[in-house]
Amino acid sequence: MHIGTRLRTRRQKIGETQASIARLTGFMPEAICHFESGRRQPTVESLRRLCLALKCSADYLIGLKEK
Repeated sequence: MHIGTRLRTRRQKIGETQASIARLTGFMPEAICHFESGRRQPTVESLRRLCLALKCSADYLIGLKEK
């Protein structure tokens, strides 16, 4: 499972939309869509912001941990 799939799964699990995650992170909603689809990969700083908004670890998003 790649980072975009994990990002989408986590976002849906906590009941957030792409737009709400965009607001929490300061990204444009299109950026969240690009991350989830795999068209773009987040930078380390972007990954940090996504982890804070999604309340999960970077290890989970990059596939090092399953939970």
